Amino acid sequence: AGVLSTLDGRETRRVHGTPGGDMGEFILGISVLDDLTGGAYFVSESRVLSALEELVARKGALCMATDSMAVGRLEATLAERGFKLDESMAHPPTPDEEVLEALAAPEHVGCRHLCAVLRNPEVMGVRLQLVKWAIRCFYRLRWAPAYASRMHLTVLVGTPAEVAVIKVQTLNPVAPWFDKQTLVLHPLVVQAEREKISNWLSNWLARHMQGEALA
Repeated sequence: AGVLSTLDGRETRRVHGTPGGDMGEFILGISVLDDLTGGAYFVSESRVLSALEELVARKGALCMATDSMAVGRLEATLAERGFKLDESMAHPPTPDEEVLEALAAPEHVGCRHLCAVLRNPEVMGVRLQLVKWAIRCFYRLRWAPAYASRMHLTVLVGTPAEVAVIKVQTLNPVAPWFDKQTLVLHPLVVQAEREKISNWLSNWLARHMQGEALA
């Protein structure tokens, strides 16, 4: 399974892009399951955390993006805690409610897609609490020794100023790079990855629901 990055012209690497990157696909996946179960299963952050652990185990790594402006606002909010995002891997903060709520606040989320989902969950067709839990869980795993090396956080720098949208119609690992800000879509790659994620999470949910029924 490949790592998917968010669609953003500030991305300087050759990547496969999708709105929200891996986290956008994860939120989409659990939102579908949430609808199928009538909101009856994902009733706690711990269940979202378990689903994210399953996805990371299957994919091997998982990517989420933010940007330097959102990081600045986050650090200002948590200034009394002495929080610095670039130091948090070496010195993980206590993931208490103040820190976790700040991490999932839309003004502190620099991925434009995830921020839009947080600000307009009804329009996006998702449950707000589910999105917040997902983002909180990303950081929980990023600061957990067993998962830290697999949780990739990309901090985008500068102001978004895309001049073009390119659609790459191939399943081959082609990731073009341009010298101007460009959104590069990989619909076939994303669809293949989405099908895998759907199968993994569906099987995970079936196992967990069966286990709970037998308990």
